[in-house]
Amino acid sequence: MKKKHVIRCLSRIAASELNLKRKLIFLFLILLLGVTSTQNSYSQDAGSRKKKTISGSIKDETGETLPGVNVLIKGTTNGTISDMNGNYIISDVPVGSVLKFSFIGMANQEVVVGRELTIDVQMMPAAIGLDEVVAVGYGTQKKRDVTGAVASVSSEDIPKGLNKDVGSTLSGMTAGVNVIQSGGADPNALPKIRIRGSNSINLSSEPLYVVDGIPIDPEMNNTIDPSIIERIDILKDASAAAIYGIRGANGVILIKTKDAAETEGLIAYNSKFGIQKLIRPFEYAPASELAKIENEVAEAEGNDPIYSDEEIANMGDGYDYIDETFRTAFYQDHNLNFIKGNKKNQVFVSLGYTNQEGILKNTDFERYTFSVKTSSQLSKNFSISNNIKTAFIDANYTNYSPGSSSESVMYNILQVNPLIPFYNEDGTYGEPPVGVAGTNPLPYLYDVEKNNKVYNVLLSTQLNYKLTKKIDVKLTGSYIYNNDLKNRFFPSTTKEGAIDANGLSGMAKKSSARSSKLLGDFLVTYNNKWNKHKLVTLAGVSAEKNRKELFDITAKGFATEDVSFNNLGMASSFTNPASSVISPSTLGYLARAEYSFGLKYNLTASMRYDGASVLPKDNRWGFFPSAGASWWLSEEGFVGNLKDKLGIKIRLGYGLTGNINGIAEGASLVKMDGVYTKYTFDGNNLITGLAPGNIANTDLQWEKTKQSNVGLDLILTNTPWSLSFDYYNKQTTNLIFNMPINQYYGHKTIIVSDGVVSNEGFEINLSGKIKLANHLSLEMNGNFSYNDNKVDVLPNENTMLLTGYNVGIGQGTIDYNRWMVGQPISTFYGYKADRIIQENDEQTLQPNSEPGDYLFKDLNEDGVIDEQDKTILGHGLPKYRAALNLNLSYKRWYLGAQFTGSFDVDRFNVNRAKNESRFWDTALDRWTPINTDTPIAKSGSWKTTQYGSFASDYFVEDASYVRLQNLTLGYDLNLNRSEFLKSCNISVTAQNLFTITNYSGFDPESSTGNTNTNLGLDQNGSPQSRNYLLTLNLKF
Repeated sequence: MKKKHVIRCLSRIAASELNLKRKLIFLFLILLLGVTSTQNSYSQDAGSRKKKTISGSIKDETGETLPGVNVLIKGTTNGTISDMNGNYIISDVPVGSVLKFSFIGMANQEVVVGRELTIDVQMMPAAIGLDEVVAVGYGTQKKRDVTGAVASVSSEDIPKGLNKDVGSTLSGMTAGVNVIQSGGADPNALPKIRIRGSNSINLSSEPLYVVDGIPIDPEMNNTIDPSIIERIDILKDASAAAIYGIRGANGVILIKTKDAAETEGLIAYNSKFGIQKLIRPFEYAPASELAKIENEVAEAEGNDPIYSDEEIANMGDGYDYIDETFRTAFYQDHNLNFIKGNKKNQVFVSLGYTNQEGILKNTDFERYTFSVKTSSQLSKNFSISNNIKTAFIDANYTNYSPGSSSESVMYNILQVNPLIPFYNEDGTYGEPPVGVAGTNPLPYLYDVEKNNKVYNVLLSTQLNYKLTKKIDVKLTGSYIYNNDLKNRFFPSTTKEGAIDANGLSGMAKKSSARSSKLLGDFLVTYNNKWNKHKLVTLAGVSAEKNRKELFDITAKGFATEDVSFNNLGMASSFTNPASSVISPSTLGYLARAEYSFGLKYNLTASMRYDGASVLPKDNRWGFFPSAGASWWLSEEGFVGNLKDKLGIKIRLGYGLTGNINGIAEGASLVKMDGVYTKYTFDGNNLITGLAPGNIANTDLQWEKTKQSNVGLDLILTNTPWSLSFDYYNKQTTNLIFNMPINQYYGHKTIIVSDGVVSNEGFEINLSGKIKLANHLSLEMNGNFSYNDNKVDVLPNENTMLLTGYNVGIGQGTIDYNRWMVGQPISTFYGYKADRIIQENDEQTLQPNSEPGDYLFKDLNEDGVIDEQDKTILGHGLPKYRAALNLNLSYKRWYLGAQFTGSFDVDRFNVNRAKNESRFWDTALDRWTPINTDTPIAKSGSWKTTQYGSFASDYFVEDASYVRLQNLTLGYDLNLNRSEFLKSCNISVTAQNLFTITNYSGFDPESSTGNTNTNLGLDQNGSPQSRNYLLTLNLKF
């Protein structure tokens, strides 16, 4: 069958209403056709042009030779690099092809190859790449024409290091993008990303991720191999992101992976090997001192001492649980790419493997990735491209949630008394003596099985048809499948799996989150140029259908633990079984118009009309418009010859976006909670029936964010120096709240759309290059941002609400933060510590307090310490962030450094509140009757009295910091004489070399709080690691 008949047949199949299986078959057939036609066409162009070897020299504007210049046959990946004397040799160059010469800070040069065998080039300093193309959502624009706030990061800009996910690659790369790490112990953990602050209180503030035009969920970041990323464009303001409607409120991260190309064949291999070493967070107090502390606590509680004087005198060194549970971990990452193609057909294939051990023992992350991209020009006007990405993740992880669950390994490590032996003489795990708190963490680390397997598949086919010279039609169909399986088993050595009265033991937990997503886009683009005018319009429709299946169950009591979590049918009891299936869908109509006149004036307008099934019928549809304009002031005649020295561009933008990320399917409906036998109509017989699990709210709406942006771009003409400044103001309304209500309704809360949050700030980006001497230059990129986040309105005109977040300190749990009008979302709230109570102190504010306890301030001066004395203690969101990226190059050597910093931000150090006067070496300076001049309370103060467990400013610390995030030394080998190896780069990298901070916790950057409200909480989190890596990049 001829190819055109196959295309016609497949098009008919695509046009019909297909079920899921047929659609998958359609996608695979299209891919098969593209690959087959690619292979069949390679031979058609082979040998069509004569080839030769070209050599020459490359100099700068002063006549100095330029080593390290990239020389590439345009449209292929066949290239070389100039040697230390600026000379180059490149083979297999077809007559009539174009040689492209590129070097950082220099304008690209292109030369058509004719009969000559020698081509010498003189390169000039480059102006900023205004003709560089950036992604803007459903299309591209030249940087010169952009009206919104769009930041771009290329793969060459990303510092070399341990970057196994998309979020890590963006740290410190551009202003307004805050990457919040979650700690170093769990290699399976993902950082949190905030673009221009947090927009929501209860819904997600994670940005939308779009990979090769396909929206993915944030948790899929781990499935993308950063080695195949070509560039990342970040849409920060609403005028740029509004084209994504209900998913654009938190900004959009557009990820473009490497494409197929026209080349006879290229193989690229990239690898990283490294180690991760723990940055030790604290030291334990000596064993003898720990025993004295336990006696002090026991006596304060009215109990007898636990250790005798003789036992204390014979105490050894104690047991270092940090050394026992942490390790120097190994890291390796490998990526192999193959590219081949001609003018009609190209293919890109990538294989990736990542293996990262956690610095916490028995934790690791293993990922396998496979990617194929093909493109085929089937006719003059018709082309097809296919994209397959698959990933498999196998991770052994730890639970270090902020809660005080004994399942948390980090909780047990931080709460265990170092006097407890690792093991008893009989080989069993050591246990605390009577009266000594803490749980041995070793069985939770060594015996508990905690495995997470993720299977991910992304399939996409794109059909492009050039209807006329000015009109293009694009049809894209995509399918995403993700299966996230978590299995846990707690044996008899743990509390959860302890042997019961029947001799049964073990507890197993299984959960799965399986999702599938069908996406379709139909776009029509009109592109016209006449005289000084340029007009590009876009119109289309985008649809998405999801299906999510959730399952969770806990089983206890096994006759044998050998089955682990693999045979739940052997369990004697089951608790908390839960399963659900939801099928949310969205449909959007979109349009955009871009107009340019004379390279001076640019106008952009877009709209999206979105519908979402998760909302009530009357509120499902929303309209999201945007508009932007830019003006090249320096191009105006009235500024004279200013443009010869300075380019000035002014940008204005406004837009409206939405957010439903986190609203559950049917959230506005009444959902039945379960089967109960607890009600009687006649007073005698209990009736079995269903009970509602919530109160419906048919007026529920999505959150809406309106944002304005004013930008200024300054470019020094014919230099690589540029500066951009952006001011923004955005406000989010209709905040989703679980509003407290009177319990006579039968429920504690109702979900409502009420409240306002705002973010106001500015961003500065500065980049350029300085020539220091011959062959020696310094390239820099710095950014600075300010963001003021605050709650403007709370539901029902409240000025302050409890957040519902608590931590366990001492006697029960305490709340430590509030939502308050005029304050940031993450606001710490509690008491102000005045001093430590001394013996014979006659204070009456805290009648039950004892010497050595904290005395809090009576702020309202009513003679009583109570709720009315609480006040604002700090904020978990940073106001200022800064980063500086430096790259010093000398001939083929380069030295890169990245500094990052965060300022005016606080952390609630719960770890310190529990341990500084008990287990850590700081306890040596605790209050005692003979050591009264100290800021540290007596041992057990948090445990023996209610005042010791209050949240206070003593444990809320300034977490501002400056960090040397990355330091890399690299070398490009001279391979001009090698016919087999085209390029070789080798580098060594160190990460987290030092941090300047006053914060006493594990890491000022990390936060164990995983929501917008409890960002800044530091409880049971893990310390960071210092990483050392060797990177090797080869091209054949």
